[in-house]
Amino acid sequence: MKEDHDDLRDKTDEAIAEYRAKRGKRIGDWMQTHTGVFYPFDPRPEEVSEIDIAHSLARIIRFLGHGETYTVAKHSLLASRMVPTEHAFAALIHDAAEAYFGDWIRPVKKALFFLVDGEMTPGYVVEQRIHSAICRRFGVDADMPDCVKRADNTLLATEARDIMGGQRVPWAPMPAPLPEQITLSTVSMDEFLWLKRFYELRPDIDSAKVHDTIPCGPPPPEPDLEPSVGDAVKLCDRCQHWKASVWGLDMYCNISRFKRCVFEPINPTPDELRKIGAI
Repeated sequence: MKEDHDDLRDKTDEAIAEYRAKRGKRIGDWMQTHTGVFYPFDPRPEEVSEIDIAHSLARIIRFLGHGETYTVAKHSLLASRMVPTEHAFAALIHDAAEAYFGDWIRPVKKALFFLVDGEMTPGYVVEQRIHSAICRRFGVDADMPDCVKRADNTLLATEARDIMGGQRVPWAPMPAPLPEQITLSTVSMDEFLWLKRFYELRPDIDSAKVHDTIPCGPPPPEPDLEPSVGDAVKLCDRCQHWKASVWGLDMYCNISRFKRCVFEPINPTPDELRKIGAI
């Protein structure tokens, strides 16, 4: 194994493609995602989906759940609003690799190694490969701008105060936290707002094209919605699935138990978002 395989960190895209052709198979096992499959140890841009990223990041809780229920999607959304417009997209996806790799806390990530194709590979290298594939998928530079790093650390300081209840022992040196308190929102709202921000920043990526690649199937014969979700039920105009009006926003689609139909334009007003604590 060692004779015909150098560390892929140092290989060009062409060399990696040649290596894959030589082996004739993918590296590592695959994982099932919200819409398809992905190989964490053999990431390819064509298998990256913003739908998967939004769905996953909105269900990953920061700090291993030891604070408030605060998602990586919300963290990324806030970061995208703290940097100049030209770097907002980079901020929005700066933790997108965690959708395919998980949110390892910093003390663990520093010591993390994986056996990848017979070789021990640092966890940060695995994560960086995934990040690079995501950036190639969306046509952006994989190097994180300094302003995104500053926003990330400023949010970390703010989260220490608002999400973790303060620092019981001193954390690493960080900038001053934001003066505003972080407002928590629901998992579903975080997913919705992350994806909405994504398409705002990248209008060149047409979400309708994704809809054509994901089979929706027929709508259920009867609406299957819990009473707490709401009683305003109708069919999604695009995929004809049942959806419910939640918090006054049409954002749920019963493809399979409350998966939101992201393909219909949703434009809540700032007043609506403030009412439910989303901004």
